[in-house]
Amino acid sequence: MISRISPRFQPLVKRLIGFANVGLIMTAASAAVLYLFLEVLQWQVYIAYSIVYLLSIFVSYLLNAKLVFKKSFSWIHLGAFYLAYFSGMLFGLAMISVLKSYLDYSDFVYSCLVIPITVAWNFVFATIIFDRLRAHFQYPSTSSTEK
Repeated sequence: MISRISPRFQPLVKRLIGFANVGLIMTAASAAVLYLFLEVLQWQVYIAYSIVYLLSIFVSYLLNAKLVFKKSFSWIHLGAFYLAYFSGMLFGLAMISVLKSYLDYSDFVYSCLVIPITVAWNFVFATIIFDRLRAHFQYPSTSSTEK
């Protein structure tokens, strides 16, 4: 399937597929933990969503850095990853609030309904972080030929 895509877009498509696979794993794990927190332990939705989201960002960063973007661990990237994903979390929380005012479902369902939009949001930011941020934080090489 990827061979039918223009060679120019193949790296992006491969990353998107890898990111989606990591996202599916993280979504399933997050949904399971959210279900436990919300339906079994009866936690408040905003607290449970925030805790699960913040923990899943860390695991997602590790998996995406190693498997998808082929980058080594970087505190700078991790910090930027958290900042970018934090905006996605805030967006997700706002969407949950809107959904709660218009629909009558469980908090678990609201949390699941916002996943597709936050995944797309996060892919854009992850690509920016891993592709572009690195160039901004590279240190100049020191060489004996430089004056």
